[in-house]
Amino acid sequence: MLSYILEYIYQVLGGIFMENEKTCSCKIALETEESLKLSFKNEVYSIFGNLNKGEKIIIKYFGNLCINDEIEDRKILLNYGYGNLWSDKNVIEMTSCCHSEKKCYCAELNLTNNDNLFFCFMDNNNNWDLNNNSSYMINIDDSITTMAKKITAVTIADEEYISFTTKLFKALTDNLLNLFAKIGSLFDKKVEI
Repeated sequence: MLSYILEYIYQVLGGIFMENEKTCSCKIALETEESLKLSFKNEVYSIFGNLNKGEKIIIKYFGNLCINDEIEDRKILLNYGYGNLWSDKNVIEMTSCCHSEKKCYCAELNLTNNDNLFFCFMDNNNNWDLNNNSSYMINIDDSITTMAKKITAVTIADEEYISFTTKLFKALTDNLLNLFAKIGSLFDKKVEI
């Protein structure tokens, strides 16, 4: 009887965990996309991804608004914009992150501007995390996009491969010519005897 009860509790709890896992926006992306490596972390948030225009990043928030998480319907919102004037301002709802070691919220966004990204966090009770009223900021690298870096790396790798195969083919051809020359010289010696 006890084993049935324990199995039922496990199934119910397992269902709850699976339900939460479905709502987490970053789990699959972090597991499948090589470009989403940790690029920055502090005591308030961490960022996964390349900080280049045109790239996708994931922001995980685990600051003050997460510490007192007694409200069941808590929502955390990410407010962000580019440059000192917060151009392209946007607000997106973050999802509760189910696979982190501590309570946090995550959001996925595409970097659409070369200016620095300014952002802050708020909850649905109008509590704000504003970094002491100066907002959080990350530098966006506008020198060359990561995609261009990847294409350049592939091109260099292809050139190295072509160079390597050309050298290998030449060495094999030289070795075969030397082998045929030696075989030919053996036949010449037999004919002389």
